[in-house]
Amino acid sequence: KACPHGRVCDLLVAFAARHGVEIVPEFDFPGHARAAVAAYPELDCDGQARGADEAILCCGKPFTWEFMERIVAEAAAVFPSPYIHLGADEPFALHRWQNCPSCRERMREKGVDSLQALYHSFVLDLDAIAGRHGKTMIVWNDAFRPGVGPAPTKDIVIDAWRDFANANAFAEAGYTIVNSTTGPLYLTSYGLRGGLPLDAVLEWNATRFANPDPRLGDKAVNFGGLSVNATLLGGQACAWATEQGLVERRLYPRLLSIAGSLWSERGVSDRADFEARLHPAHEQLLHTLGIDADEAHPVQTLFDGKNTDQWSAVGEPEFSIENGELVMSSESSRGWLRSRGTYRDFILSFEQWSPGAGDATGVAFGCDPSLNSGPAPDGRLISAAQVPGFPGTGSLHPARTWNRYQLVVRRGILTLTVNDRLAWSVAVPGAHAGAIGLAAGGGIRFRAIQLRPLEQETSP
Repeated sequence: KACPHGRVCDLLVAFAARHGVEIVPEFDFPGHARAAVAAYPELDCDGQARGADEAILCCGKPFTWEFMERIVAEAAAVFPSPYIHLGADEPFALHRWQNCPSCRERMREKGVDSLQALYHSFVLDLDAIAGRHGKTMIVWNDAFRPGVGPAPTKDIVIDAWRDFANANAFAEAGYTIVNSTTGPLYLTSYGLRGGLPLDAVLEWNATRFANPDPRLGDKAVNFGGLSVNATLLGGQACAWATEQGLVERRLYPRLLSIAGSLWSERGVSDRADFEARLHPAHEQLLHTLGIDADEAHPVQTLFDGKNTDQWSAVGEPEFSIENGELVMSSESSRGWLRSRGTYRDFILSFEQWSPGAGDATGVAFGCDPSLNSGPAPDGRLISAAQVPGFPGTGSLHPARTWNRYQLVVRRGILTLTVNDRLAWSVAVPGAHAGAIGLAAGGGIRFRAIQLRPLEQETSP
């Protein structure tokens, strides 16, 4: 079947090929299926929509196999790569197969007696689908548990991202491996948030795998060596499209280090060597492409803990400065504070302390710089509420403690992180320049308010 987006897919593939890029599409079966099950409830064992970690395709229904076959066929017709990634990781709701009559019937047909063995047979049948359409299947390494049959065939490429013991078992057995170890190749993730620092990336090469998996807050990685029996296809740096407004800072310069390691015979580089090659040639190239490190944009301090010289009052806002903190003291504000400068694309950082657990930040942008009255900003108020269905809702900004917020507004893409974790990223076409507004009340406190304009400030 032809791609429903027609010419768009053709242009995407042609554009990638022109730049020497081979696109390998990934579809995640049977887990990470919230959107699929919401659109086609019959894919669920009980025929109903599920939450993010509770959605899994029913392995026993014929419609599931028709659904997957059609997706793979369509992708195979569009993308010329010999590979297709079919995921198979994190089947959090695998337990649902246990009591599903259709799944238990498939278990009998496959001659297996455990959920894990049934899962292995599911992934092997995915491989058969990929093969029918001329593709080599890639799956994440947690798709299979070493020692549990049926074992994966050697034509399956193992994309190893976590659990050194699991990954090295496949390496020792001689499988083809893509090294995607979370430490340090996950440049963004919910677990590691902003990822690991550049020094950790510089220590990595394709034979090294995190052991143990890194945890939030780690600044370095302990590595284990993958067995020489493996065929190492390469490495994979990972970043997620949900973080669009942050993608440049997430990718660079760490992605350059990863590429250099994979392309270099030496494999590992120290910081001095890397920076000697980064400056000035690569930085200039990135600048030409419109990609600059945050540090390339001078920071403006909007509140330094001493005064509100960078703000003007609209109406009669009630606030005070206490111990270097800006305290918005009124429960029902009669006004608000507006920045003296106006901005279109920027990175706004601030710390906030709130006595309650609400999602309101009390911050707005795109405010009218000429407004002289009104109880609240006329711009876009920023809420820290996560997208419904995402894990961690309500836990990003605990009450009665200081939380770090960062709002990135770049070319119509808005992204908010709280304590370095993504809250949301959305497109807002037609976003216009305006002032920053502070309108919080009820004892909410701010400190360390800073802004980096990503283009020249539009007014003094």
